[in-house]
Formats: sequence, C-alpha cells, structure tokens
Amino acid sequence: MAKLLEIATEYAHLKCIERKPVMIAMAKLIQICGDKDIQDYDRKDARAFVDQYGKVKTTTIRRRLNSINAVFNWAAYELDLEQRVNRRVKRDQIAA
Repeated sequence: MAKLLEIATEYAHLKCIERKPVMIAMAKLIQICGDKDIQDYDRKDARAFVDQYGKVKTTTIRRRLNSINAVFNWAAYELDLEQRVNRRVKRDQIAA
C-alpha cells in the first residue's frame, strides 16, 4: 500500500491545487506519527497530531486537519480503502 506522502503528492497533482497547504499538513503529521501506509493511521494518530502540533491558533489546526481529511477521503475513494470510521460509528450505534 502507498505511503501517506506519496498519496498526498499525487492528490495535489491530480486535483491541480496548491501543494503547499497540503504538504505542510502532511509533513507535520508525518513528523508526529511517521510516514505509514495510509490505512495504518487511526484516531490515536489524529489526537497526537492535535496535541503535539504546537502553539498555533485553533483555526490553523482546523485548516491542517481539513487538508489531511481531504487527502484521506480521496485515498479511500481512489484506492478503494475501507472507511474504518464509518464502520466504528455503526458498530457503536448498534451496541447502544
């Protein structure tokens, strides 16, 4: 499976968008959590990203998370990855 940096680069290229905001978010995520296969990232990594991002405005973190989310959603669709978050929500709703 492809690593996050490869997928983010392809995403920015194919969507014809400015690479810089996407790459800033990806570089920080990789710095905090490592460059893993995309399906190996989980909620723990997202929390670590927010907790360790540093002293920046909430808006900045939100923008970075939006960039990350866009890449993950695109990868899930393009690479036909199972969307674990939706599965967890449904499982939690059934258990309740």
